[in-house]
Amino acid sequence: MAPFGLPDNPREAVNERREEQHLGRVPSIAGLLVAIALLVVLVPSPSSVAGRQASPGAPARASVTANRDGAALGPTTAHPGERSPSGPWPPTVTPPSAAVSRPTTPLPPVPPPLPSPLTGSYISISGSNLVYGGRVVTLRGENFNNEPALACCGGPSIARINVNGADYAQAGRVLGENVIRFGLDYAWYTSNRTTFYAVVDQHVAWAKANHLWMIPVMYQPPGGTNGGYGGQSGFWSSAANQQALINFWIDVAGHYETEPTVAGWDVFNEPAPPSVAAYDAWAQHVYDAITATDPHHVVVLEVSSANWNLPSVNGNRILWSGHCYATVGTDGCNFPGNNHASPDKRPFFVGEVGSRPSQGTAYVPGNLIRFNQLGVSWTHFVMHEVGFGLYQTWGAGDFSSPWRAMIQAVQTAAAGSIKPT
Repeated sequence: MAPFGLPDNPREAVNERREEQHLGRVPSIAGLLVAIALLVVLVPSPSSVAGRQASPGAPARASVTANRDGAALGPTTAHPGERSPSGPWPPTVTPPSAAVSRPTTPLPPVPPPLPSPLTGSYISISGSNLVYGGRVVTLRGENFNNEPALACCGGPSIARINVNGADYAQAGRVLGENVIRFGLDYAWYTSNRTTFYAVVDQHVAWAKANHLWMIPVMYQPPGGTNGGYGGQSGFWSSAANQQALINFWIDVAGHYETEPTVAGWDVFNEPAPPSVAAYDAWAQHVYDAITATDPHHVVVLEVSSANWNLPSVNGNRILWSGHCYATVGTDGCNFPGNNHASPDKRPFFVGEVGSRPSQGTAYVPGNLIRFNQLGVSWTHFVMHEVGFGLYQTWGAGDFSSPWRAMIQAVQTAAAGSIKPT
């Protein structure tokens, strides 16, 4: 049983349904005699039972214990969300332009999700919880950061987004996830607003069709960034750029105001403001602007590098967030606040958690289990990337190089997630 009484284990849901089926039923004598006769006929021999056991070649469940002997990701000081200093971020890549092949060996399906609440509900916040249709929900999903299309990493070009409908089906129906954190570049919007909405509308439709929520996140703001906690002086030194991003979110929030597939707006990925006061002021301004336009969706506010803490913002529709590239409660994955092993402010969303194959799955399986225990939402980083990717590829819909150990860890942690209808 997950925190806050959420029955995230499908086996528990099945047991509850079985108990309901047997309540208030008292068999008659005749019924008992018929049942005994049926048992004599139907009870199989030991050999026939043995013949239905799982085949020796069936895939085994991945371990949920993090490998803590591997090299830790993250900085040597408490900088939550910073990736490994051993290599550059973002990587320099040349995404393939040719068509890619589909997988020939599908991964095993996850258990069926729990029944979903009524259609038309929005993700909302009640106290310290995310709620959907009257039920507490934990978001468990994947980053589609669209790296080749971003200005930092090969773009800006909305045409180079490296996910398609097959990726949404893979996330929702194979991995068992319930949310996608979808990377944006402000330059896509200013280049052609009509095309921007046509493309993003298509991705929202793919998410909806596969029972996934979506959280759009601004990876490349006006003025630029290096894709992480850096290269942001063009944004933070310009009042015009800061207002331009607020205006962007007002427009986007208005466009999707009545779209329940959208869970919320992650307004700035890994902010690096010049001061705590600068971030506090801008975060409050963007929160107020979005919520004045959009009455339904939550606003995601992340830890900044100014003090490795959350901004001081007033509001009742805030989903607090940070990133994790180490074991929970250690440098690289410290929750902001007084308790590095558990968030002080809730609800909380770990927007990025992942590792590279060179480390193995490392701390990730254990972290995902811990997040579930804490009722903390999470999205694994990332679907497609030669590096952190579940699929060590760059092409949309290309599952030809799966990182099976990490896929199993994500599947295990996502199993039984409540999904939107």
